[in-house]
Amino acid sequence: MDLQIEGRQTALRPEWRADIESRVADLHPNHEITHIRATLTKHDHRKPADSHSVLLVVQIPGHTITAGKHHETFEEAIRLTFEALGFELEKNPRKACLA
Repeated sequence: MDLQIEGRQTALRPEWRADIESRVADLHPNHEITHIRATLTKHDHRKPADSHSVLLVVQIPGHTITAGKHHETFEEAIRLTFEALGFELEKNPRKACLA
């Protein structure tokens, strides 16, 4: 599985990378994931309550799933985005390729 993590308009902190890698490891055993791209973006033009966004683009055979959330901290945006991704994987069993 290929994992790419990038920061836009922000430097990627080691603790954010470790949190994402840990959450991806929890997903991977249950799904046939081939690629995940996580993008953390700092938005200066937004109100503080939603100035940090996380976007996940996940590829599994035959499907691409995206999940994204905004929050006032990257830590919370990461948590919320992975919750949304888990919901998307569970919501459509045809997309959830169980190993």
